[in-house]
Amino acid sequence: MASAFGSMPVAIADRHNHCMRTPAAWRTFDQRVGVGLEDADEPPLQLLLDDLQRRPERYRNAIFLNLHGRALPMPPLRNASDAAKDPVGRPGVRVVTHPSRLWTPRDPDGNGNHSDTRDLELRVHGWRTAPGADTLAEPVL
Repeated sequence: MASAFGSMPVAIADRHNHCMRTPAAWRTFDQRVGVGLEDADEPPLQLLLDDLQRRPERYRNAIFLNLHGRALPMPPLRNASDAAKDPVGRPGVRVVTHPSRLWTPRDPDGNGNHSDTRDLELRVHGWRTAPGADTLAEPVL
């Protein structure tokens, strides 16, 4: 998306609504700060979370208000889901793992007894990079 200042991008997401990788998002944000389109103290959520992790001392004693209720809106981050590979032991095989739910309810009935907390369920997706390849002979563990 172009702006009055040339081809300065506005969105931090691509056409699939996936966030930019963090270094690219920082470059875009820094460019927008440099031309006066953004305030350096007001980064997008993705960059705020990254900055909290990188420089926690900057946010000591800071107070954040979550106006979204119980949930924190999480952008899909592509750089957190690179597929695992073992080029020597299993060439051409890739595997990714992700939770089946974004939030695992802890004490869903709210009675203080955590015995009814749901277990974390992980999904594993494995594939071969060569088209038309056979399935794996053993399970992915």
